[in-house]
Amino acid sequence: EIGYETRLRWIPSVGAGYHVGVDGLSLPLLALTSVLFLCCAVYSLRLTHRVRAFAALFLFLQTVCLGLFAALDLLLFFVFFDLSIVGMYFVIAGWGHGDHARSALKFFLYTFFGSLVLLLGFIGLYLGADPHTFDMVDLTRSPPLDDGSPGPAALVLLAIGIGLAVKTPTVPF
Repeated sequence: EIGYETRLRWIPSVGAGYHVGVDGLSLPLLALTSVLFLCCAVYSLRLTHRVRAFAALFLFLQTVCLGLFAALDLLLFFVFFDLSIVGMYFVIAGWGHGDHARSALKFFLYTFFGSLVLLLGFIGLYLGADPHTFDMVDLTRSPPLDDGSPGPAALVLLAIGIGLAVKTPTVPF
């Protein structure tokens, strides 16, 4: 059961929409994210260097992370995930330690290539769905790539697994 659900048309030509909601899995993740960002906000009170820019980026990242856990559309999930990369790039570049500009660029490029693999997996799910959609609720109602041939499904699973492993990050990625 999904609560607090909002479904709006976003890109109807490809079956993608602004579809967010809260279920039993996303609710604890949303709560944990909120508590974690609160702890980080308290810790960052000691900052004295470009405080307004940091606060704006911090709130942007919090919004993106909460949107990520509430997204019920794969394309929207992907957009939120990639916006978090952009926000983290600027946080690392502006407030990182050592060679922070180089570190930020390496972080961005590494996670961006992981995003491309994840997007390929999502496109595979989209193409395997009938009718074509990025909506997670609709995809669970009629599972894509359920025609008995394991090859395409395995490739899609591999792409999504590698993409999420790079972006989460998971050892050794």
